[in-house]
Amino acid sequence: MDQTLDISAFTPSQMSPEDRSGIFVQRHDLLADAVARVRESAETGNNHHLLFVGPRGSGKTLFVSLIVDRIAADPKLADKLHVAWLNEDETSTTFLDLLLRIYRALSKRYPKIYDKAAIEPLYDLAPTEMEEFAINILLDRLTNHTPLIVVENLDRIFQGIGDKGQKKLRAFFQEHPIFAIVATAQALIDDLTSRTGPFYGFFQTEHLKPLSLEDSLQLLSKIAKQKKDLKLASFLKTPKGRARARALHFLTGGNHRVFIVLAQFITHDTIENLVKPFLKMVDELTPYYQERVRALPDLQCKIVEYLCTCVETVPVKAIARRMLTTHQSVSSQLQDLREKGYVRSHKKGREYLYEVSEPMMRICVEVKENQTRTLGLLVDFIRVWFEAGELSNRRELAKPGTLDQVYYQAACDRVASDGNLRQQILVGSLTTRLEESFAKEI
Repeated sequence: MDQTLDISAFTPSQMSPEDRSGIFVQRHDLLADAVARVRESAETGNNHHLLFVGPRGSGKTLFVSLIVDRIAADPKLADKLHVAWLNEDETSTTFLDLLLRIYRALSKRYPKIYDKAAIEPLYDLAPTEMEEFAINILLDRLTNHTPLIVVENLDRIFQGIGDKGQKKLRAFFQEHPIFAIVATAQALIDDLTSRTGPFYGFFQTEHLKPLSLEDSLQLLSKIAKQKKDLKLASFLKTPKGRARARALHFLTGGNHRVFIVLAQFITHDTIENLVKPFLKMVDELTPYYQERVRALPDLQCKIVEYLCTCVETVPVKAIARRMLTTHQSVSSQLQDLREKGYVRSHKKGREYLYEVSEPMMRICVEVKENQTRTLGLLVDFIRVWFEAGELSNRRELAKPGTLDQVYYQAACDRVASDGNLRQQILVGSLTTRLEESFAKEI
């Protein structure tokens, strides 16, 4: 598979609109609805404020990019809508900071209207005059256009500007009800869900679901078509190709980013080029996930760390036993963690089973705790990729002490202790489908 597609999977803005659309799966109805709401905002003044929530790697940036692509391609909106897509790497600490970010974003797209030089006098004003100047210069240039603010990581922005900044921002939107918003967040923080918060009930919120198995297969097929990769297209039609695709979905938990990183190796029969780029990605993301876990209250932190060590979903009573506390106490903490996006639950019979919602969180916590040289997900990946006999041969052929040899050895050990993971995944997939079919018939 073409390596450039993997890079673009992390930065969809580097892809062409055609390529973005070409690999889009799963959320077509949601995309159509979002575009329709933005169009209604521009054409009728009935403005919408949309918030899409999902963990890192869930495809939020690609989704937002497609909304902007569709809006930009509509000639009827050219004279009605101005898009301010904020740079997600910038930090806002005040309401004024955020206003200036909006103006700079508009200036990049419409430099003749939002002249950069026009904002310069602000920096020579007294602090008490700066906000009014920024508001006036922004509103003066908008004229009859509906400003669409596109902002990623809204949770981070709200935390940055604090309660005071949020109250000023909400008052600004109420006083000037001309803005529409498309935003993303990695989780619904208290600033967005608290009944006493300035933005409670302000956004129309949608949670982005992980890829299903069918979505994963469709994504691989679209990548093959988009890159004109005949080898991949043919491989996906074989039993071995379908088995590997099914295994990828199981191992990644339907996370778009991790799936695409590993999918580039689906036609490969070696792991030499897999381990290093995967470990590089883990190394880059580990500080983020460790900080997310550390930010939790102590008991919630312990629950997440425990779930990160569990291979399968875990019932509440088992979690409570490990936490040395009551069933009721753990249940309330799990509900809070689910609302924050840290865990997800599955009902089986009368009880709920829990697991961490993001596979990368499990991996990054494993890195923190790991006293060995291997990562569990990669070991399982290799267990699925090769049959037991082939694994043994590759272990013997690998140079002693190399990363390849270490992972082949770990995979052989896991096969010996835990059995054939490929068969287990297939059986689990068939069982799930049968349960879903049975449930529909009832």
